[in-house]
Amino acid sequence: GGARRNRVVPVAAGELRFRDIAYLSSSEGVGMNFLRGKSYRVGANIGYDIGRVAARDPQLSGFGDIDAGPSLRMYGEKVLFPFVLRSTVVHALAGDAGWSVDLATYLPVAASKQFLVLAGPSLMWSDAKELQRRFGVSAPQSNASGLPAYTPHGGLRNVGLGFSATWFIDDHWFMNATGAAQKLLGDAADSPLTQRDTQTALILITGYRW
Repeated sequence: GGARRNRVVPVAAGELRFRDIAYLSSSEGVGMNFLRGKSYRVGANIGYDIGRVAARDPQLSGFGDIDAGPSLRMYGEKVLFPFVLRSTVVHALAGDAGWSVDLATYLPVAASKQFLVLAGPSLMWSDAKELQRRFGVSAPQSNASGLPAYTPHGGLRNVGLGFSATWFIDDHWFMNATGAAQKLLGDAADSPLTQRDTQTALILITGYRW
């Protein structure tokens, strides 16, 4: 987070699910819902952390890459109609990574047989190790880049607002647009690496269901 540039990245996506128990997904990884009911689920998955490639931004010159690799996610979700509450704990398994906790709630703002829109706020907290990994500037990195050394402390990382809009074209085909805007907070926003404290993302999907 914190980069000035926006990028367009085309990807192929797919997923396989066995009832509401296990799944294989290009977005979530390999996972299982250990506890589940009509209004809740608790589970975990092994996904993929894309890391960070320093060559993509001149601001990162002298910092080296953050290794890509597997990432552990543990989550819980509860429906308190009309709200859905979700908590996710994330830990990258590659490199010297820390922990992050994401809290989110969303609710339907439009719903029909053919169209569904969900929207709501989110909040992320990261420990000092994870903020150092993403936003810190060590002494060697400071010497190589010319930026001042910076050691962030654990705390709130960002707040956000997101939405997901799905159009069910027929029994098989659908289109989805998922977007989010996030604002960096605290030590993440104050980092010398942060060029812009507000970030946006938009994902567009055309899919087919069997």
